[in-house]
Amino acid sequence: MAAPTTDEDYDPFAHREVAKALSNFQFFVHLMKGAVGTGVLAMPECFKDTGLFAGTFILSFAGLIIIHCMLLIVQIQNDRARMLKVPLVTYGQAMKFALEDGPGFLRPLAPVSLFIIDVYLSAYHLGTCIVYAVFVAKNVKQIFDEYVIHLDERIWMLIIMPFEMLLNCIRDLKILAPVSTLANIIMFTGIGIIMYYVFLDLPGLDDRKLMTSPLNWPKLFGTATFSLSPVALALTLESQMKHPKNYGGWCGVLNLSMIAVTLLNIFVAFFGYLKYGEETLASLSLNIPQDSIVAHIVRGLYSAVIFMTYAVQFYVPYDIIWHRYSEPKVTRCTLLIDYIVKMSMVVVTFALAIGIPLLGLFLSLVGALRGLMSIVFPAIMSICHYYPDRYGPMKIYLWKDIAVLIIGLVFLICGTVSCIVNIYFGLQKYHADKAAGKLD
Repeated sequence: MAAPTTDEDYDPFAHREVAKALSNFQFFVHLMKGAVGTGVLAMPECFKDTGLFAGTFILSFAGLIIIHCMLLIVQIQNDRARMLKVPLVTYGQAMKFALEDGPGFLRPLAPVSLFIIDVYLSAYHLGTCIVYAVFVAKNVKQIFDEYVIHLDERIWMLIIMPFEMLLNCIRDLKILAPVSTLANIIMFTGIGIIMYYVFLDLPGLDDRKLMTSPLNWPKLFGTATFSLSPVALALTLESQMKHPKNYGGWCGVLNLSMIAVTLLNIFVAFFGYLKYGEETLASLSLNIPQDSIVAHIVRGLYSAVIFMTYAVQFYVPYDIIWHRYSEPKVTRCTLLIDYIVKMSMVVVTFALAIGIPLLGLFLSLVGALRGLMSIVFPAIMSICHYYPDRYGPMKIYLWKDIAVLIIGLVFLICGTVSCIVNIYFGLQKYHADKAAGKLD
Protein backbone atom coordinates (compact mmCIF):
# COMPACT_ATOMS: atom_id res chain seq x y z
CA MET A 1 0.00 0.00 0.00
CA ALA A 2 1.22 3.50 -0.77
CA ALA A 3 2.69 5.31 2.20
CA PRO A 4 0.07 7.59 3.75
CA THR A 5 0.87 11.23 4.33
CA THR A 6 -0.06 11.43 7.99
CA ASP A 7 1.49 12.75 11.17
CA GLU A 8 3.60 9.72 12.07
CA ASP A 9 4.56 11.25 15.42
CA TYR A 10 1.04 10.73 16.74
CA ASP A 11 0.29 7.16 17.85
CA PRO A 12 -3.49 6.64 18.17
CA PHE A 13 -2.95 3.31 19.95
CA ALA A 14 -1.05 5.01 22.79
CA HIS A 15 -3.97 7.36 23.41
CA ARG A 16 -6.72 4.76 23.60
CA GLU A 17 -8.29 4.31 27.02
CA VAL A 18 -9.97 0.91 27.34
CA ALA A 19 -10.95 -0.01 30.89
CA LYS A 20 -11.08 -3.77 30.33
CA ALA A 21 -9.00 -4.40 27.23
CA LEU A 22 -8.99 -7.71 25.35
CA SER A 23 -5.95 -9.94 25.10
CA ASN A 24 -5.02 -11.49 21.76
CA PHE A 25 -6.53 -14.80 22.88
CA GLN A 26 -9.80 -13.15 23.91
CA PHE A 27 -9.96 -11.44 20.51
CA PHE A 28 -9.43 -14.84 18.88
CA VAL A 29 -12.19 -16.66 20.80
CA HIS A 30 -14.71 -13.85 20.25
CA LEU A 31 -14.02 -13.63 16.51
CA MET A 32 -14.10 -17.41 16.09
CA LYS A 33 -17.43 -17.56 17.88
CA GLY A 34 -18.90 -14.67 15.95
CA ALA A 35 -17.67 -15.93 12.58
CA VAL A 36 -18.43 -19.66 12.93
CA GLY A 37 -22.06 -20.50 13.55
CA THR A 38 -24.54 -22.84 11.94
CA GLY A 39 -23.47 -21.51 8.53
CA VAL A 40 -20.44 -23.79 8.48
CA LEU A 41 -22.80 -26.79 8.34
CA ALA A 42 -24.45 -25.36 5.20
CA MET A 43 -21.18 -25.24 3.26
CA PRO A 44 -21.16 -28.90 2.08
CA GLU A 45 -24.44 -28.38 0.21
CA CYS A 46 -22.84 -25.48 -1.71
CA PHE A 47 -20.10 -27.86 -2.88
CA LYS A 48 -22.80 -29.82 -4.74
CA ASP A 49 -23.04 -26.83 -7.08
CA THR A 50 -19.29 -26.29 -7.54
CA GLY A 51 -17.48 -29.59 -7.01
CA LEU A 52 -14.69 -30.28 -4.53
CA PHE A 53 -11.79 -28.42 -6.14
CA ALA A 54 -13.77 -25.42 -7.42
CA GLY A 55 -15.47 -25.04 -4.04
CA THR A 56 -12.17 -25.18 -2.19
CA PHE A 57 -10.70 -22.54 -4.51
CA ILE A 58 -13.72 -20.21 -4.16
CA LEU A 59 -13.71 -20.41 -0.35
CA SER A 60 -9.94 -19.86 -0.19
CA PHE A 61 -10.10 -16.93 -2.62
CA ALA A 62 -13.04 -15.33 -0.80
CA GLY A 63 -11.22 -15.71 2.51
CA LEU A 64 -8.09 -13.98 1.17
CA ILE A 65 -10.07 -11.08 -0.34
CA ILE A 66 -12.09 -10.54 2.84
CA ILE A 67 -9.01 -10.68 5.10
CA HIS A 68 -7.29 -8.14 2.85
CA CYS A 69 -10.30 -5.81 3.05
CA MET A 70 -10.57 -6.14 6.83
CA LEU A 71 -6.91 -5.17 7.17
CA LEU A 72 -7.44 -2.34 4.70
CA ILE A 73 -10.27 -0.85 6.75
CA VAL A 74 -8.23 -0.76 9.95
CA GLN A 75 -5.18 0.66 8.15
CA ILE A 76 -7.27 3.53 6.78
CA GLN A 77 -8.98 4.03 10.15
CA ASN A 78 -5.59 4.37 11.83
CA ASP A 79 -4.29 6.69 9.08
CA ARG A 80 -7.28 8.95 9.65
CA ALA A 81 -6.81 8.79 13.42
CA ARG A 82 -3.21 10.01 12.97
CA MET A 83 -4.33 12.80 10.65
CA LEU A 84 -6.98 13.98 13.11
CA LYS A 85 -4.86 13.18 16.20
CA VAL A 86 -7.65 11.16 17.83
CA PRO A 87 -7.39 7.69 19.44
CA LEU A 88 -9.99 5.99 17.25
CA VAL A 89 -11.90 6.50 14.01
CA THR A 90 -14.85 4.19 13.33
CA TYR A 91 -15.59 2.43 10.03
CA GLY A 92 -18.36 4.89 9.22
CA GLN A 93 -16.23 7.91 10.09
CA ALA A 94 -13.32 6.62 7.99
CA MET A 95 -15.67 6.13 5.03
CA LYS A 96 -17.07 9.65 5.44
CA PHE A 97 -13.61 11.27 5.61
CA ALA A 98 -12.37 9.22 2.64
CA LEU A 99 -15.34 10.21 0.47
CA GLU A 100 -14.79 13.86 1.37
CA ASP A 101 -11.25 13.62 -0.03
CA GLY A 102 -12.09 11.35 -2.97
CA PRO A 103 -13.16 12.03 -6.57
CA GLY A 104 -15.68 14.84 -6.96
CA PHE A 105 -18.59 12.63 -8.07
CA LEU A 106 -18.37 10.63 -4.81
CA ARG A 107 -18.13 13.56 -2.40
CA PRO A 108 -21.92 14.20 -2.19
CA LEU A 109 -22.21 10.72 -0.59
CA ALA A 110 -19.96 11.65 2.34
CA PRO A 111 -22.60 13.25 4.63
CA VAL A 112 -24.89 10.19 4.58
CA SER A 113 -22.23 7.45 4.52
CA LEU A 114 -21.65 7.39 8.29
CA PHE A 115 -25.36 7.05 9.03
CA ILE A 116 -25.89 4.40 6.33
CA ILE A 117 -23.04 2.23 7.61
CA ASP A 118 -24.14 2.49 11.25
CA VAL A 119 -27.76 1.71 10.36
CA TYR A 120 -26.82 -1.27 8.19
CA LEU A 121 -24.44 -2.76 10.77
CA SER A 122 -27.03 -2.34 13.54
CA ALA A 123 -29.82 -3.82 11.41
CA TYR A 124 -27.70 -6.74 10.26
CA HIS A 125 -26.51 -7.79 13.72
CA LEU A 126 -29.92 -7.25 15.35
CA GLY A 127 -31.35 -9.32 12.50
CA THR A 128 -28.82 -12.04 13.26
CA CYS A 129 -29.96 -11.99 16.89
CA ILE A 130 -33.58 -12.41 15.76
CA VAL A 131 -32.61 -15.43 13.65
CA TYR A 132 -30.69 -16.83 16.64
CA ALA A 133 -33.75 -16.46 18.88
CA VAL A 134 -35.84 -18.44 16.39
CA PHE A 135 -33.10 -21.08 15.95
CA VAL A 136 -32.71 -21.74 19.68
CA ALA A 137 -36.46 -21.88 20.31
CA LYS A 138 -37.07 -24.20 17.34
CA ASN A 139 -34.37 -26.67 18.41
CA VAL A 140 -35.31 -26.62 22.10
CA LYS A 141 -38.92 -27.28 21.09
CA GLN A 142 -37.92 -30.30 18.99
CA ILE A 143 -35.93 -31.79 21.87
CA PHE A 144 -38.65 -31.21 24.47
CA ASP A 145 -41.37 -32.43 22.10
CA GLU A 146 -39.51 -35.74 21.88
CA TYR A 147 -38.77 -36.29 25.56
CA VAL A 148 -40.66 -33.93 27.89
CA ILE A 149 -43.53 -31.61 26.89
CA HIS A 150 -45.13 -30.05 23.81
CA LEU A 151 -45.08 -26.26 23.79
CA ASP A 152 -45.53 -23.70 21.03
CA GLU A 153 -42.29 -22.31 19.57
CA ARG A 154 -43.32 -18.79 20.60
CA ILE A 155 -43.74 -19.92 24.21
CA TRP A 156 -40.17 -21.20 24.13
CA MET A 157 -38.99 -17.80 22.91
CA LEU A 158 -40.68 -16.17 25.90
CA ILE A 159 -39.03 -18.71 28.22
CA ILE A 160 -35.59 -18.20 26.68
CA MET A 161 -35.78 -14.38 26.58
CA PRO A 162 -35.15 -13.68 30.32
CA PHE A 163 -32.05 -15.90 30.28
CA GLU A 164 -30.76 -14.08 27.20
CA MET A 165 -31.39 -10.79 28.99
CA LEU A 166 -29.34 -11.98 31.95
CA LEU A 167 -26.46 -13.02 29.69
CA ASN A 168 -26.54 -9.63 28.01
CA CYS A 169 -26.20 -7.86 31.35
CA ILE A 170 -22.48 -8.54 30.87
CA ARG A 171 -21.28 -5.11 29.77
CA ASP A 172 -17.69 -5.85 28.74
CA LEU A 173 -16.28 -8.08 26.02
CA LYS A 174 -13.44 -9.09 28.32
CA ILE A 175 -15.85 -10.52 30.90
CA LEU A 176 -17.82 -12.14 28.06
CA ALA A 177 -14.68 -13.93 26.79
CA PRO A 178 -15.15 -17.06 29.00
CA VAL A 179 -18.66 -17.41 27.54
CA SER A 180 -17.23 -17.35 24.01
CA THR A 181 -14.53 -19.83 25.03
CA LEU A 182 -17.16 -22.23 26.38
CA ALA A 183 -19.29 -21.73 23.26
CA ASN A 184 -16.30 -22.56 21.05
CA ILE A 185 -15.62 -25.76 23.02
CA ILE A 186 -19.26 -26.83 22.69
CA MET A 187 -19.32 -25.91 19.00
CA PHE A 188 -16.23 -27.95 18.18
CA THR A 189 -17.67 -30.85 20.17
CA GLY A 190 -20.80 -30.72 18.00
CA ILE A 191 -18.76 -30.46 14.80
CA GLY A 192 -16.59 -33.34 16.02
CA ILE A 193 -19.64 -35.57 16.50
CA ILE A 194 -20.91 -34.74 13.01
CA MET A 195 -17.49 -35.30 11.43
CA TYR A 196 -17.28 -38.71 13.15
CA TYR A 197 -20.25 -39.78 11.02
CA VAL A 198 -18.71 -38.09 7.98
CA PHE A 199 -15.47 -40.07 8.21
CA LEU A 200 -17.22 -43.45 8.56
CA ASP A 201 -16.71 -45.30 5.25
CA LEU A 202 -15.56 -42.16 3.45
CA PRO A 203 -15.66 -42.67 -0.35
CA GLY A 204 -12.86 -41.71 -2.74
CA LEU A 205 -12.53 -38.58 -4.86
CA ASP A 206 -13.51 -40.52 -7.99
CA ASP A 207 -17.07 -40.77 -6.66
CA ARG A 208 -17.61 -37.00 -6.50
CA LYS A 209 -17.61 -34.02 -8.87
CA LEU A 210 -14.35 -32.06 -8.77
CA MET A 211 -15.57 -29.09 -10.80
CA THR A 212 -18.87 -28.04 -12.35
CA SER A 213 -19.87 -25.33 -14.80
CA PRO A 214 -19.09 -21.81 -13.50
CA LEU A 215 -22.78 -21.01 -14.03
CA ASN A 216 -23.44 -23.11 -10.91
CA TRP A 217 -21.01 -21.23 -8.67
CA PRO A 218 -22.90 -18.03 -7.71
CA LYS A 219 -24.63 -19.60 -4.69
CA LEU A 220 -21.26 -20.33 -3.07
CA PHE A 221 -20.07 -16.78 -3.85
CA GLY A 222 -22.91 -15.42 -1.74
CA THR A 223 -22.61 -18.03 1.00
CA ALA A 224 -18.85 -17.53 1.28
CA THR A 225 -19.24 -13.76 1.65
CA PHE A 226 -21.92 -14.29 4.30
CA SER A 227 -19.96 -16.87 6.30
CA LEU A 228 -16.49 -15.32 6.14
CA SER A 229 -17.25 -11.63 6.78
CA PRO A 230 -17.37 -10.76 10.50
CA VAL A 231 -16.24 -7.22 9.61
CA ALA A 232 -18.20 -5.21 12.18
CA LEU A 233 -17.39 -7.65 14.98
CA ALA A 234 -13.67 -7.65 14.10
CA LEU A 235 -13.57 -3.83 14.10
CA THR A 236 -15.42 -3.66 17.42
CA LEU A 237 -13.00 -6.16 18.93
CA GLU A 238 -9.99 -4.28 17.54
CA SER A 239 -11.14 -1.09 19.26
CA GLN A 240 -11.14 -2.98 22.58
CA MET A 241 -7.73 -4.67 22.23
CA LYS A 242 -4.97 -4.24 24.78
CA HIS A 243 -2.35 -4.45 22.01
CA PRO A 244 -4.11 -3.24 18.82
CA LYS A 245 -0.82 -3.28 16.92
CA ASN A 246 -1.09 -7.08 17.01
CA TYR A 247 -4.27 -6.93 14.93
CA GLY A 248 -2.55 -6.74 11.52
CA GLY A 249 0.59 -8.23 10.02
CA TRP A 250 1.30 -11.66 8.57
CA CYS A 251 1.08 -13.31 11.99
CA GLY A 252 -1.42 -10.81 13.39
CA VAL A 253 -4.38 -12.02 15.38
CA LEU A 254 -6.83 -11.16 12.57
CA ASN A 255 -4.94 -13.26 10.01
CA LEU A 256 -4.66 -16.20 12.39
CA SER A 257 -8.34 -16.00 13.35
CA MET A 258 -9.67 -15.65 9.81
CA ILE A 259 -7.36 -18.32 8.39
CA ALA A 260 -8.68 -20.68 11.07
CA VAL A 261 -12.28 -19.74 10.18
CA THR A 262 -11.65 -20.23 6.45
CA LEU A 263 -9.88 -23.57 6.91
CA LEU A 264 -12.66 -24.86 9.16
CA ASN A 265 -15.29 -23.98 6.54
CA ILE A 266 -13.23 -25.68 3.81
CA PHE A 267 -12.66 -28.77 5.97
CA VAL A 268 -16.34 -29.27 6.81
CA ALA A 269 -17.50 -28.45 3.27
CA PHE A 270 -14.96 -30.68 1.52
CA PHE A 271 -15.41 -33.81 3.61
CA GLY A 272 -19.15 -33.27 4.12
CA TYR A 273 -19.76 -33.27 0.37
CA LEU A 274 -17.21 -36.06 -0.17
CA LYS A 275 -19.19 -38.22 2.26
CA TYR A 276 -22.77 -37.55 1.15
CA GLY A 277 -22.40 -36.30 -2.43
CA GLU A 278 -25.72 -35.40 -4.04
CA GLU A 279 -27.52 -36.49 -0.86
CA THR A 280 -25.94 -33.65 1.14
CA LEU A 281 -28.73 -31.70 2.85
CA ALA A 282 -29.10 -27.99 3.65
CA SER A 283 -27.34 -28.50 6.99
CA LEU A 284 -24.82 -31.29 7.46
CA SER A 285 -26.41 -32.14 10.81
CA LEU A 286 -29.55 -33.23 8.91
CA ASN A 287 -27.57 -36.07 7.30
CA ILE A 288 -27.31 -37.70 10.73
CA PRO A 289 -30.28 -40.07 11.35
CA GLN A 290 -32.82 -37.64 12.84
CA ASP A 291 -34.47 -40.19 15.12
CA SER A 292 -31.18 -41.00 16.87
CA ILE A 293 -30.12 -39.68 20.26
CA VAL A 294 -26.98 -38.29 18.60
CA ALA A 295 -29.07 -35.95 16.44
CA HIS A 296 -30.76 -34.57 19.55
CA ILE A 297 -27.42 -34.15 21.30
CA VAL A 298 -26.03 -32.18 18.35
CA ARG A 299 -29.21 -30.10 18.25
CA GLY A 300 -28.87 -29.36 21.96
CA LEU A 301 -25.18 -28.47 21.66
CA TYR A 302 -25.82 -26.04 18.82
CA SER A 303 -28.74 -24.49 20.67
CA ALA A 304 -26.41 -23.76 23.60
CA VAL A 305 -23.76 -22.37 21.24
CA ILE A 306 -26.16 -20.02 19.45
CA PHE A 307 -27.71 -18.94 22.75
CA MET A 308 -24.26 -17.79 23.91
CA THR A 309 -23.27 -16.37 20.53
CA TYR A 310 -26.29 -14.06 20.64
CA ALA A 311 -24.45 -11.93 23.22
CA VAL A 312 -21.36 -11.56 21.00
CA GLN A 313 -23.39 -10.56 17.92
CA PHE A 314 -25.56 -8.27 20.05
CA TYR A 315 -22.57 -6.27 21.26
CA VAL A 316 -22.03 -4.69 17.81
CA PRO A 317 -25.43 -2.90 17.54
CA TYR A 318 -25.35 -2.16 21.27
CA ASP A 319 -21.95 -0.49 20.86
CA ILE A 320 -23.25 1.63 17.96
CA ILE A 321 -26.63 2.57 19.45
CA TRP A 322 -25.46 3.17 23.02
CA HIS A 323 -21.86 4.35 22.90
CA ARG A 324 -22.07 6.41 19.70
CA TYR A 325 -25.60 7.83 19.77
CA SER A 326 -27.25 7.46 23.20
CA GLU A 327 -24.58 7.73 25.90
CA PRO A 328 -23.25 11.18 24.82
CA LYS A 329 -26.75 12.62 25.40
CA VAL A 330 -27.21 11.08 28.87
CA THR A 331 -26.23 13.32 31.79
CA ARG A 332 -27.34 11.24 34.79
CA CYS A 333 -28.33 7.70 35.78
CA THR A 334 -26.03 6.51 33.00
CA LEU A 335 -25.72 2.90 34.19
CA LEU A 336 -29.47 2.51 34.68
CA ILE A 337 -30.28 3.94 31.26
CA ASP A 338 -27.54 1.76 29.75
CA TYR A 339 -29.28 -1.38 31.05
CA ILE A 340 -32.71 -0.09 29.99
CA VAL A 341 -31.47 0.49 26.43
CA LYS A 342 -29.77 -2.91 26.28
CA MET A 343 -32.71 -4.87 27.71
CA SER A 344 -35.12 -3.02 25.42
CA MET A 345 -33.04 -4.06 22.42
CA VAL A 346 -33.13 -7.71 23.52
CA VAL A 347 -36.91 -7.55 24.02
CA VAL A 348 -37.37 -6.01 20.56
CA THR A 349 -35.42 -8.83 18.86
CA PHE A 350 -37.53 -11.49 20.59
CA ALA A 351 -40.79 -9.58 19.97
CA LEU A 352 -40.03 -9.39 16.24
CA ALA A 353 -39.06 -13.09 16.19
CA ILE A 354 -42.37 -13.99 17.85
CA GLY A 355 -44.58 -11.59 15.92
CA ILE A 356 -43.37 -11.99 12.32
CA PRO A 357 -43.19 -15.68 11.23
CA LEU A 358 -41.24 -15.18 7.98
CA LEU A 359 -38.99 -12.36 9.19
CA GLY A 360 -35.91 -14.61 9.00
CA LEU A 361 -36.39 -15.04 5.25
CA PHE A 362 -36.30 -11.30 4.63
CA LEU A 363 -33.48 -10.70 7.10
CA SER A 364 -31.37 -13.04 4.97
CA LEU A 365 -31.55 -10.33 2.29
CA VAL A 366 -29.86 -7.93 4.74
CA GLY A 367 -27.19 -10.58 5.23
CA ALA A 368 -26.75 -10.94 1.48
CA LEU A 369 -25.72 -7.28 1.36
CA ARG A 370 -22.78 -8.11 3.60
CA GLY A 371 -20.52 -7.99 0.55
CA LEU A 372 -21.05 -4.21 0.52
CA MET A 373 -19.50 -3.80 3.96
CA SER A 374 -16.81 -6.45 3.64
CA ILE A 375 -15.49 -5.91 0.08
CA VAL A 376 -17.18 -3.13 -1.93
CA PHE A 377 -17.03 -0.30 0.62
CA PRO A 378 -13.42 -1.01 1.69
CA ALA A 379 -12.31 -0.86 -1.97
CA ILE A 380 -14.14 2.45 -2.50
CA MET A 381 -12.71 3.78 0.77
CA SER A 382 -9.17 2.90 -0.31
CA ILE A 383 -9.62 4.52 -3.75
CA CYS A 384 -10.82 7.74 -2.09
CA HIS A 385 -8.31 7.71 0.78
CA TYR A 386 -5.29 7.62 -1.54
CA TYR A 387 -6.81 9.94 -4.17
CA PRO A 388 -5.46 11.51 -6.33
CA ASP A 389 -1.76 10.67 -6.49
CA ARG A 390 -0.85 8.13 -3.81
CA TYR A 391 -1.56 4.93 -5.74
CA GLY A 392 2.07 3.83 -6.07
CA PRO A 393 4.08 3.20 -9.26
CA MET A 394 1.91 2.84 -12.38
CA LYS A 395 -1.11 3.32 -10.07
CA ILE A 396 -0.82 -0.33 -9.06
CA TYR A 397 -2.87 0.12 -5.89
CA LEU A 398 -5.67 1.84 -7.79
CA TRP A 399 -5.91 -1.11 -10.20
CA LYS A 400 -5.82 -3.48 -7.25
CA ASP A 401 -8.70 -1.65 -5.56
CA ILE A 402 -10.72 -1.61 -8.81
CA ALA A 403 -10.20 -5.38 -9.16
CA VAL A 404 -11.33 -5.91 -5.54
CA LEU A 405 -14.35 -3.67 -6.17
CA ILE A 406 -15.39 -5.71 -9.22
CA ILE A 407 -14.96 -8.98 -7.31
CA GLY A 408 -17.02 -7.57 -4.46
CA LEU A 409 -19.82 -6.54 -6.82
CA VAL A 410 -19.87 -10.04 -8.36
CA PHE A 411 -20.09 -11.64 -4.91
CA LEU A 412 -22.75 -9.12 -3.87
CA ILE A 413 -24.94 -9.68 -6.93
CA CYS A 414 -24.62 -13.47 -6.69
CA GLY A 415 -25.49 -13.45 -3.00
CA THR A 416 -28.47 -11.14 -3.48
CA VAL A 417 -29.93 -13.10 -6.40
CA SER A 418 -29.48 -16.40 -4.54
CA CYS A 419 -31.18 -14.89 -1.50
CA ILE A 420 -34.15 -13.59 -3.51
CA VAL A 421 -34.61 -17.05 -5.04
CA ASN A 422 -34.57 -18.59 -1.54
CA ILE A 423 -37.15 -16.04 -0.35
CA TYR A 424 -39.41 -16.92 -3.29
CA PHE A 425 -39.29 -20.66 -2.61
CA GLY A 426 -39.57 -20.06 1.14
CA LEU A 427 -42.78 -18.09 0.62
CA GLN A 428 -44.11 -20.81 -1.69
CA LYS A 429 -43.46 -23.46 0.95
CA TYR A 430 -44.97 -21.34 3.73
CA HIS A 431 -48.23 -20.79 1.84
CA ALA A 432 -48.37 -24.46 0.82
CA ASP A 433 -47.88 -25.59 4.44
CA LYS A 434 -50.47 -23.06 5.60
CA ALA A 435 -52.99 -24.32 3.06
CA ALA A 436 -52.31 -27.90 4.16
CA GLY A 437 -52.83 -26.98 7.82
CA LYS A 438 -49.27 -27.84 8.81
CA LEU A 439 -48.70 -24.48 10.56
CA ASP A 440 -49.88 -23.60 14.04
